Amino acid sequence: MTYYNPVFCFPGGEGEFVRAAKAAGVDGLILPDLPPDEGAELIAAARTADLDTVFLVAPTSTPERLALVTAACRGFVYAVSVTGVTGARDSVPAEVAGLVAAVKAVTDLPVAVGFGVGSAASARRVAAVADGVVVGSALVSTLERGEALGPAGRGTSGWLQAGLTLEWRAAALAARAPPSRGVGVASVAADLGL
Repeated sequence: MTYYNPVFCFPGGEGEFVRAAKAAGVDGLILPDLPPDEGAELIAAARTADLDTVFLVAPTSTPERLALVTAACRGFVYAVSVTGVTGARDSVPAEVAGLVAAVKAVTDLPVAVGFGVGSAASARRVAAVADGVVVGSALVSTLERGEALGPAGRGTSGWLQAGLTLEWRAAALAARAPPSRGVGVASVAADLGL
């Protein structure tokens, strides 16, 4: 997962970013600030490199928007459980089940729910209705505290390191470039609180 600006500013552009991601072992791209209707070039480059593209749907997405977004997804659909910003919360809204059902009505892809999943209990509630649970903030918090990831997290350090290395490189390059396409320069370090 990365913001779009580091991808756009990557030396060689979107195509080179996709090639570098594939070479680093990345299987897919999640770009939370790139709407699929503005990402035709990136989607085409990802398809050529056999990388999945994952876009976000939200509780406010209309049926028409759900159809457009899910048509651009490969791998899975990322359903945002809340309106607002990411981060672990004590609970997830009851409306998550309805959002998952609405997404499943327009696609056969698996639906993973994220944003606001901050505890094992909330993850279990989401897992009861979704195909996957995204626990990004909880994972980062665990790593920040220097805690072990446990049995489910064993073996993730390699792909996590590869992803963060590519992300850090892209963010560092973007920090030296002016904002473009109305997308602000984003720093992964700031997002992770590092």
